Amino acid sequence: MNDSLYPKQVGSENALEENNAISSQQDEITTEVNQETNIVAEAIQDNIVDDNNIATTKDDIPQTEMKESADHSEKLSKEQIVERMEELLELPFNDTIRNEVDALKQSFYKLRKMQVEVEKQTFISSGRQEEEFKAEIDETEEKFKALFQSFKEKRTSFLAEEGKQKEQNLA
Repeated sequence: MNDSLYPKQVGSENALEENNAISSQQDEITTEVNQETNIVAEAIQDNIVDDNNIATTKDDIPQTEMKESADHSEKLSKEQIVERMEELLELPFNDTIRNEVDALKQSFYKLRKMQVEVEKQTFISSGRQEEEFKAEIDETEEKFKALFQSFKEKRTSFLAEEGKQKEQNLA
């Protein structure tokens, strides 16, 4: 056996073991998220949607239920967060909705950061340099950004209308 080949084989075995470990971590995270997602999605749906499957307004939802649903947003997948954002954009703007959107945004980018970190570790473990790494474009992130932009526009419009009403009340 050629001695110069042995270190490369060991390195390859180490890289393979690291890739398997990373894949195992990804699988564990995915499994955990999927298990909790169904429970959380049902809980949120129960808290936010009435018997006719029509989203209710702030007045119909107790503050504690909205807070609980925002707390559960950390357990949603990126796709479910996008779906929830779409639902929230259909509701009239209020502080409760704003708080949930903020929680969804934090959860989404936390998940995205973890995903990029796993991609980065896989890239590095395959023998490439960290400086060469560039995260893949995520279509879900692009959709989330568009929805969040729509939310910001809706919030701006609401605040402008609220300001006009306050001026009229003072006049």
